[in-house]
Amino acid sequence: MKKLMMLAPSRNGPPERSLSAATRRAFLQAASGAVWLAAPADAAAPPAEALRIREVAYDRKAGCICLRTDAATGRGPVNLAGEGETAESLGRAVLRNADAGQRETWWSELRRRGAPPPVLAALDLALWDLLGQAWKLPVFRLLGGFRDRVPACRAGAIERSVERLVEAAAEARRQGYRAWRSRARLTVAETERMASRVRAAAGDDFVLIHDALGQFGYADALRAGRALEQAGYAWIENPLADSSAAARQRLCAALDLPVAARVTMASAAPVLAEQSADLLIAQVPGETGFTGLVKLARLAEAFGVFCELAPAPPALLAAQAHLLGATRNAMFFCTESTLPLADGDLRVPAAPGFGRLGAGA
Repeated sequence: MKKLMMLAPSRNGPPERSLSAATRRAFLQAASGAVWLAAPADAAAPPAEALRIREVAYDRKAGCICLRTDAATGRGPVNLAGEGETAESLGRAVLRNADAGQRETWWSELRRRGAPPPVLAALDLALWDLLGQAWKLPVFRLLGGFRDRVPACRAGAIERSVERLVEAAAEARRQGYRAWRSRARLTVAETERMASRVRAAAGDDFVLIHDALGQFGYADALRAGRALEQAGYAWIENPLADSSAAARQRLCAALDLPVAARVTMASAAPVLAEQSADLLIAQVPGETGFTGLVKLARLAEAFGVFCELAPAPPALLAAQAHLLGATRNAMFFCTESTLPLADGDLRVPAAPGFGRLGAGA
């Protein structure tokens, strides 16, 4: 299988390219130049006591777990009341009077104690947010600060109609997005019709991605992949009902169209080692929290492979933006939400911590 190697980034935005003339793998290589480097930031180290966690509390009204020091408060979103109460109990046991600067220590300890994924995610996000508040820096700069804006991709709802998919792609372009990601339960024949019609509606210079929702056998996945390939799609996600490495390896070898696989921190290493996918799709915040997602992205980068992020729920959009702002091997901020864009890009919040999208960016 061909490897996807990333090119050096550019300060000047996306490279000039023609999707109709380039191979899909060449597109992936070229797209790594579509980044903007963040300006350097000066930050004085906070005093030690500013990092001492004095209180761990679940704010039921705001739906978040709060970690408070004498100088700042870090917040992590919580979906369910039971998860918030568990996060409060476990957070008090592990994090009260702890040094927030030892974030890696506390992430490891929370995992050792068997923190459920939503609880680990909430406490981990709160720690990152607290560090940003204490250092007076946005989280993406704490992580290295690779870019302060990310090309935006509109993610569609699951559809069963070719007509609706054509309309949605055209609408995403009108809204100013750089790319559109379809999800559809279609037969292989319908997928072939969709590919050509969506391309005609969106134009040759618009990036298209398709999630097949793991519904095809090998023969149909190959046929659908070739139709998408011919229509100039960037990649296909989850084409196979058979999720084995052997099945994906076989499809990757047969298609020039890149094949993307959904992964967790635990499953990513085998996929990379076996070269059974051309790029990875990870979930925000993942089963091991924000820290685990950072590690997964770095692991993929070590293999020269892109690690894209699946659309995040509203409460986690800012965290998604910050990770992408610090990640070299990802192309798009993919979202199901309507967000303010700047020339097709999403600005990473510039306020300390995670901040809010569209505020202070």
